[in-house]
Amino acid sequence: MKRKIGSKITRKDFLKLAGTFGLTSTLLGLSNLSQSGGFFSKEALAATTSEIHKKRYKKKARFTLKFGGAGFDQRTLNIERQGGLIFVNDIEGRTDGEIRVEFIGNNQLCSQLNCAKMCREGLVDLYISSTQNASANAIYLNILDFAYLWPGRAAQYYFLYHHRSEALFREPLRKHHGLHFLWSHAELRNIMLGLKHKNSPKVMTVDGLKGMKLRVTGTRLGRISMKLMGMNPIPVAWEETKTFLKAGN
Repeated sequence: MKRKIGSKITRKDFLKLAGTFGLTSTLLGLSNLSQSGGFFSKEALAATTSEIHKKRYKKKARFTLKFGGAGFDQRTLNIERQGGLIFVNDIEGRTDGEIRVEFIGNNQLCSQLNCAKMCREGLVDLYISSTQNASANAIYLNILDFAYLWPGRAAQYYFLYHHRSEALFREPLRKHHGLHFLWSHAELRNIMLGLKHKNSPKVMTVDGLKGMKLRVTGTRLGRISMKLMGMNPIPVAWEETKTFLKAGN
């Protein structure tokens, strides 16, 4: 079976177009068509990508930035719309092509655990990853992960775009780690239980999680918080999580 990545587009179709027009232009084409809703054909994607490619390369860019997209690829970007491609489209458009941004995802340039480190070292100009994973190389990001700090996504979103976040969050991040925080879609993590819990009562309190093995990211504060609440945090790579859940771990 051919692996579909959106509408009637297969992985093979996508890679063929990326080989002709480049990965970033093809991702932008896919993003534009996906946002319009409905189904679209590979011919429609080819036409849209060709138009975007011509626009992006109508003149020589004065600056070209490398954007480390961690594990995001054409399929996951169509599911989790984290804003990376919208940013690329916006900055290239508002500078009339003076700035060109090459988005390189699928862990080809950097991963969730080292994108922040590579950005600090100047190996990439921009990166996108979860703040929890990035906190392994930028410890100040841990302040976003204090247990019960956010009642919900709206509270986190409100803070990150409030003027006080400049003094409380962005300025210290620049001072201590040389990173400037641009945007977030304020996604909070959920807890999903493995198959061995399918016949168990619903977990309604923190006490109901005591003793459970929970997959965690690269955040130290998260692991400390879980241990203090009686849980058993286990570092597991994201791509292996589904296998662990199926096995009941």
